[in-house]
Amino acid sequence: QLMFDTILAQFHAVATQRSHPNDVVRGHLRGEGIKLYIRLGPRFCGSHTFRALVVADVEVDTAVRRQGFFKLVLHRLEREALLLDLQAVVVENVITPHLRDYLLRIGYQPVGHVQDTYYREIPL
Repeated sequence: QLMFDTILAQFHAVATQRSHPNDVVRGHLRGEGIKLYIRLGPRFCGSHTFRALVVADVEVDTAVRRQGFFKLVLHRLEREALLLDLQAVVVENVITPHLRDYLLRIGYQPVGHVQDTYYREIPL
């Protein structure tokens, strides 16, 4: 629970830097066993531009891999994106096959013009 609280606090610190919904803000989030980069702002996916939460450069410590940390963090960030009235969540640099398969299973789609990048429109 502490990891989620830490990451959500960092997420909110980044998100509150926006004074306008189309502002681009970014930051690195770090919790126990996981690091990731987020960006909030416009993002072209498919044939539309969305106000999006972009998640990238995810690093999960070897000792805690395969315990579902990233899935839980992604779920929490998706809920936060909904509360911020964003239109999509984008996950970039997905090179792990089981993570790619998971994203496709839960409704993410390939962006198409960017390799290893997947998105899902909100509401989820």
